[in-house]
Amino acid sequence: MNKSIDEIDFEKSGGLVPVIVQDANTKDVLTLAYTNKESLELAKKTGNSWFWSRSRNKLWMKGEESGNTQKIKEILEENSSNIHFEILSNPEFLAEGTAIQDLFKSDRVLIGGDETQSGQKAVQALVDIYANWIPKEKILTTNVWSSELAKLASNAMLAQRISSINSLSALCEKTGANIDELSKAIGMDHRIGPHFLKASVGFGGSCFQKDILNLVYLCRHYGLEEV
Repeated sequence: MNKSIDEIDFEKSGGLVPVIVQDANTKDVLTLAYTNKESLELAKKTGNSWFWSRSRNKLWMKGEESGNTQKIKEILEENSSNIHFEILSNPEFLAEGTAIQDLFKSDRVLIGGDETQSGQKAVQALVDIYANWIPKEKILTTNVWSSELAKLASNAMLAQRISSINSLSALCEKTGANIDELSKAIGMDHRIGPHFLKASVGFGGSCFQKDILNLVYLCRHYGLEEV
């Protein structure tokens, strides 16, 4: 592309501009792809190069986040020949001390897969397995990114509840309010519910902290500093 980003009329071009994809070694033209202004600006800002992903069948940026499922798929495809893989995202929502009960009486089972015919066939195969003991209305099928982010977001929301009630406990100490009475009153609101509203020293274990940091990393990667 000979023009600078500022010289391109993205509105006139429908928001996308064509990019010629070449082999990094042979310089052979591989395909003609399209990209948007945000991706071009990110590439310019980070200095990342572009390359063609066979598994994605599209242009993407070196260093661009692809999620755990996609990374595994790309590793398998790059190191295998004539073998077709379908990788699913099936996050667990097990709590310490109740893992077996959570497995057999899950609030929901989340299965994410590619939105292709073979991807949806793989998703359905896993749905059929879970359907042996989980009601089908509790089995949610999504795309891969929705499944991966749902796991991170769920733990972040739970951690946020604990952090919020702990913050309110400081105000209770100053005003003379009882934090346990406050928690009960808040939890009786059906929109909120009583769980994870017990004031304590904070949340323990590795999952909450790990998943919050993962979300922070993703937001920063995509330039969402305000998030």
